[in-house]
Amino acid sequence: MFFSLVLPLAAQDVLTSADAIAHHPDNDPKNQPRVSLEATVTHIDPSGTIFVADGTGATFLSRVKNFRAYYPGQVLSVKGTRIPGLFIGGITPVEIEVVGRTPPPAPHSATLQELSSGRYHYQLVSVEGIGRSVKREGETSAVLRLSVPGGIVSVRIDQASGDLDYMVDAELSVTGLAAGGIDDRRQLVDPYLMAVLPEAVEVLEDAPGTPPETTVAALLKGWDTPSHRVAVRGTALSPVLNGSIFIRDETGTMKIIPNAPVKVVPGMEVVATGFPERGPFSPFLDWAEVRPGDDILTSPHITVVDGSIITSAALDADLVTAEGILTGANAHVLTLEENEIQVQVEDPANVLAGVEPGSKVRLTGIWQVMATETGGYSARPSSFSLLLRYADDVEIVSAPPWWTPRRLAILLGVIFAAALLALVWAAMLRLQVAKQVRLIEAQTQQEAVIEERQRIAREFHDTLEQELAGLSLRLDAALPRVPDETASTLLSQLRKLLFRLQTETRDFVWDLRDESRALASFDVSLEKLVDHLRTTSPIPIHVEAAPSALPALHQHHLLRIIREAIHNAAKYSRATAIHVTFRDKSLRITDDGIGFDPASIPSGHFGLQGMRERAKKINAKLDIATSPSGGTTIAVTFP
Repeated sequence: MFFSLVLPLAAQDVLTSADAIAHHPDNDPKNQPRVSLEATVTHIDPSGTIFVADGTGATFLSRVKNFRAYYPGQVLSVKGTRIPGLFIGGITPVEIEVVGRTPPPAPHSATLQELSSGRYHYQLVSVEGIGRSVKREGETSAVLRLSVPGGIVSVRIDQASGDLDYMVDAELSVTGLAAGGIDDRRQLVDPYLMAVLPEAVEVLEDAPGTPPETTVAALLKGWDTPSHRVAVRGTALSPVLNGSIFIRDETGTMKIIPNAPVKVVPGMEVVATGFPERGPFSPFLDWAEVRPGDDILTSPHITVVDGSIITSAALDADLVTAEGILTGANAHVLTLEENEIQVQVEDPANVLAGVEPGSKVRLTGIWQVMATETGGYSARPSSFSLLLRYADDVEIVSAPPWWTPRRLAILLGVIFAAALLALVWAAMLRLQVAKQVRLIEAQTQQEAVIEERQRIAREFHDTLEQELAGLSLRLDAALPRVPDETASTLLSQLRKLLFRLQTETRDFVWDLRDESRALASFDVSLEKLVDHLRTTSPIPIHVEAAPSALPALHQHHLLRIIREAIHNAAKYSRATAIHVTFRDKSLRITDDGIGFDPASIPSGHFGLQGMRERAKKINAKLDIATSPSGGTTIAVTFP
């Protein structure tokens, strides 16, 4: 006897740790296990989500109705069902009980790379960096941008009250819940921290006093760690374009991204205080406070771009003039004629609206390096853009040639349409010609058949019929002069046979002369032929023919085959009925007579040979099936 212990399914599926809930492999919403968890509250979101953690990891309780009754540090006993969540699994609670209170778990010291990987997702972490900016969102919340090694981390503060400007340019330590934006493929694409109170942000070192003033050249040397604010003084090269301005001092040029709306014009002296940030090729100032001067000092110098300096680092963020061919209607591209380098043209003020693609132009604007390529130990610019400022920055050197790609495309379209119409017309003409050829061939066949019938009729009339007439006259003259009664009787019988031959010959000549046989449809011509044969045949003839239009040559030879077959059956078969059937390009002449042996036909009889020859002329096949007791069937099939 064997025993087995079977546990209830519910007991096997219950998850009891935060890590098991967060990383359960099955994310099918219809196949989720039950949960029984004891964990500590770490954060409460205003949407009603409670985040909890135990010794193994972190998870969350979704849509808790009375969430305001809970606070961080409470130990909760939760029973419910797991839900897949956007990034890690959570709990739909059925029963929540407060079972104690304990300090929140110690935060993990995290880097930007660890936050981006989701390693500490929904766990308490601490991050150190320099406060880049603080921006209020609504009445009670704000977003702190923290500059850390490798980039920027956003910190969302729920209950932000009082002045928070002290955080800007200070060295900070922020404790919060690691979170982030999740895409539809369950990927973390925008890591950030959630903090409830400003107290979660600790000032490690206050912001320096007045930021030091430096030069563009000094900033171009780069840096490895987040930097405090610096000030740069220079001459504006442009107004605000795409949210940026560009300045030049005695050492170089630089892009500035203001933290607030500002109005500047080219030639105006400005002082920009902001955070150095790496660009695609050279640094720029981010979140900068821009203080413009009152007067325009000078008109900025414009550098003329040529092949010798096209890849020079000094051109980045500089004011330049470039000459080339402008292409594109919406996304403009300037192709420099000297070395065929293509430059993407940015036109925020739409000053190129009236310039026709293909024109040779001279454009003035801000030159920007968009990408670089590395060779050996050096990096050189490889992709460029030109940011236009005003309508005066556009000078048309020469209009485009009349044969523009657009006009050429239209011409090719017209030629293609004409060629297509010609092909259609040629195809229709070919069909019409083929139809006319078939009609001419059919008419020619009909005329040939009629001519052949009349020729045969003439031959019969001029030879056989005339000879029979002469023979008839001789018999008429000889009959009264024969005294012997037996001989006289024999001559009378010959005279009657001769008369019948003359009658059949005249009928045959008349039949050949009747053109309606060649012009009518096959079923009509067949019916006329059989009606004529019924007058001389003692055997009933039955016809079954579907309406059909055959070429005249086919019709002529088929009617001759039918006539020969019916004559043979009437003379030799001793049949009680003859049947003629025509359908689906197949002809059958059948009788119920005594049949015959085709091999025993004596010489001098050419009926069967003539039928075979006629079938061959119309590319048809003639078969003869006969037996002594089964009658005879002559079948003709043709394509």
